Amino acid sequence: MIYVVSYELGKPSSPTNSLITIDAIKNVGKSWMRLNQSAWLVESDDGVTEIRDKLKVKLREQDVIFVAQLDGNWASRNMGDVRSNWLKVRPF
Repeated sequence: MIYVVSYELGKPSSPTNSLITIDAIKNVGKSWMRLNQSAWLVESDDGVTEIRDKLKVKLREQDVIFVAQLDGNWASRNMGDVRSNWLKVRPF
């Protein structure tokens, strides 16, 4: 399954907080693609709750995380070939 993972780091925040969050997202599934500044696409066999639980142990109390399953219906504009092609070859 493909999931959208979005996060917002609460204040105060540092580059270290961002790196910890990004590393956790990259390690939560089989494959990943950065969608934009704070949104990622993740391929995982886990469900939304399991993904959220794996990520929240790396986040601080004030940080926000959102995980949603992507069902294959998507459209984009100016996303570029790399991100579009990543999605096109994934199973939904």
